[in-house]
Amino acid sequence: MTVNIDMPDDLRTRLSAEAETRGMTLEDLVLQRLQGAPPEDATPRREFRSAGAGRSGRTDISVRAREILRAEWGGT
Repeated sequence: MTVNIDMPDDLRTRLSAEAETRGMTLEDLVLQRLQGAPPEDATPRREFRSAGAGRSGRTDISVRAREILRAEWGGT
């Protein structure tokens, strides 16, 4: 089957350069992409590195809140 794709010049230039770098034809690169293969430089899913940043590792903080505040601030 033959498919003609009309793409912007800048996209064709980028894809052609990538195909050349990878030692393949533009047609093979486009076919690979259409088959769902991610680009080699695809970044993994975004990770939320700050998630859990404030965790103390303790599970009794809410139960001991008054005790902790008293110890830290010297209240009664």
